[in-house]
Amino acid sequence: MEDIKDWLRVWFKRSKKVLIHPKEFYSKDIEEKSTEYLIKFGFTTLFALYLINCIGAIILYLIYGNITGNIEPFGIFYLQELGKSLYGFITGIPVLLFYCFVYHAILYIFFKKRGFKKTLEPFIYSFTPGIFLFIPVLNIFALLYSFYLFAKGLEKIHDLKFYKAVIVIAVPWVIYIIVIILLIIGAAWALSGLYF
Repeated sequence: MEDIKDWLRVWFKRSKKVLIHPKEFYSKDIEEKSTEYLIKFGFTTLFALYLINCIGAIILYLIYGNITGNIEPFGIFYLQELGKSLYGFITGIPVLLFYCFVYHAILYIFFKKRGFKKTLEPFIYSFTPGIFLFIPVLNIFALLYSFYLFAKGLEKIHDLKFYKAVIVIAVPWVIYIIVIILLIIGAAWALSGLYF
């Protein structure tokens, strides 16, 4: 039990430093961590992220329900939030590793940078602002700050210029948006009945 308390203390201290002083963190405190350490840190971050977001969403639902008078005490909403959090937590690490692999492949293709762990480290640390995703307006800033942390980490660890790190992060998102637009256009075309 003492090991868990010590680990949570280390995790909290490191997360706090990443959130408050990212430039200092990436220039002084960054050191080659083992993959096991990074996975453990990511797992803890995901657990905190989904636990806080689940509880936060339920609290916001209760506040909204009390204000509007539209509340179900044991409604389906609670089960949905719990289910989403549990699903996200269980699939989180494999999904994170997949996305990190995509970002690392882009780093290698465009800039010939090697070292998957060098990409994994800032990627894992960049999820720290996710604990604020349940707050309606703050969630946008948390997401943008997460991108900033990842770009700053890539800049320092892979010795890239900041704009190149932003390009690495933007490429998968641009491809994703283009694919979604093409799927929407294809679905609209298929539903319109205009076949050749």
